[in-house]
Amino acid sequence: MVDTFKRGFNHLITYPVFFVPPLIPALVSYLVSFILIASALTAIHGGKGVLLAAILLILGITINLVVQLVVSAMLIHMAQTAEEGYAPGLGDSLQASLDRLGDIVVASLIVSVAVGIGLIFLVLPGLALAFFFIFTLQEVIVGNKSALEAVKGSFEIVKSDFGNTLGFFIILVIIIVAIAGILGLVPIVGSFVAQLIIAPYYSIVITIYYLKQVRPHQSQKRIILEG
Repeated sequence: MVDTFKRGFNHLITYPVFFVPPLIPALVSYLVSFILIASALTAIHGGKGVLLAAILLILGITINLVVQLVVSAMLIHMAQTAEEGYAPGLGDSLQASLDRLGDIVVASLIVSVAVGIGLIFLVLPGLALAFFFIFTLQEVIVGNKSALEAVKGSFEIVKSDFGNTLGFFIILVIIIVAIAGILGLVPIVGSFVAQLIIAPYYSIVITIYYLKQVRPHQSQKRIILEG
């Protein structure tokens, strides 16, 4: 398990390209906010009403969420590429994300709704569901599964090795909190730098752990089929 966390940092150091995707949501958010706010103000002053402004606001939020999902998928694909011994590329990872965008969005909606309901009624079940669904995007991107299959697959992976996965996740959270806490002490740029590190590191480490969980099962299936 310790090797997983070390490999995460090694990939970040070896391939600085991992720091690029986290910049995309910030840039897109800034551009979308500027364009849509200007359009909304123009609509209101032009007498077209608040409804159009609300629609533009919803559109902006939707665009930002989709971009976040695409970036998350890119980081997962890049992590898989690095684990396979190749240098990850932005173009290939972006294409891989866009190719599976439908399943990425649907799977994320399923998880968000399930976790949201759990958090609304009873906080603990919501947190538990979020934990069981942590490998959903890995199942879509790496496992090449449909949205529903990915959600089910993540649940089965966690359930099959609950103790080790829980321990792994707790350590990962501690590392992330430590990074955020230490860099947060740096004035002005500390929090921004922390996000540039945390986002790719989280995706890399989760993907490495996922691959370690899935590959033995894939090998067993091949042995059974060949036998």
